Amino acid sequence: MIFLATSFTPEYKYANLYIKTLNMYCNIPFTALEIGKDINSCGMPNNILQAGHFLDHIPKEAKTIIFTDADFLMHRPFDQDELTFLKELKEGEISACPNMHPDQMYAEEANVLSPRKLLEGFDDVRVFNTGFIACRSETYHNIFNKFQILWDEFDLAFAHYAKIQLCICAAVHKLNIKWIQTPGHLCSHGHWGMRSWKNVVIGNPPTFNGRTIALDHRLTF
Repeated sequence: MIFLATSFTPEYKYANLYIKTLNMYCNIPFTALEIGKDINSCGMPNNILQAGHFLDHIPKEAKTIIFTDADFLMHRPFDQDELTFLKELKEGEISACPNMHPDQMYAEEANVLSPRKLLEGFDDVRVFNTGFIACRSETYHNIFNKFQILWDEFDLAFAHYAKIQLCICAAVHKLNIKWIQTPGHLCSHGHWGMRSWKNVVIGNPPTFNGRTIALDHRLTF
């Protein structure tokens, strides 16, 4: 089973519309966890739980887990080729979108996170956007375990909350997990000017190479 999860605070302005579109279009089981009611914030900056703090709320029968931030819209159900892509992710693989660009490395990201100290041993970490993560259940648990080992170091080293993303990427790297770029029609995001990519057209709905994008991460709002 493929299972999608997201988490949100009641006051987060994007969450209600995202949940509405999930109810309209999502053709896989999903849960939307309200922080403070269904789950606690676990002390994470900006209540960001994407590293895996939500995993105890995922059904044991879920083989592939998707986690998204709450600043999304869903524009259509997942197509069969997208479901096949998700189902065929292997242990030791993670799918996510690029962040600033597909070849972004640690130093480029670290420099914009208000660094307070220099961390050594992470220069070869590839950075991807963790607003959408898809991987096998065991892989997600392994990433979360490694994240927890690395977190205190990253928390002290950076002021900006996106240190969570960088720490996840570091955990993936240290575990030798393979990053597979998410197909743009499955998910695309608008951070760092990604909406200007020539194969993304911002419309209602947005498209990638002429195909409606299923999961819109800050592309159109």
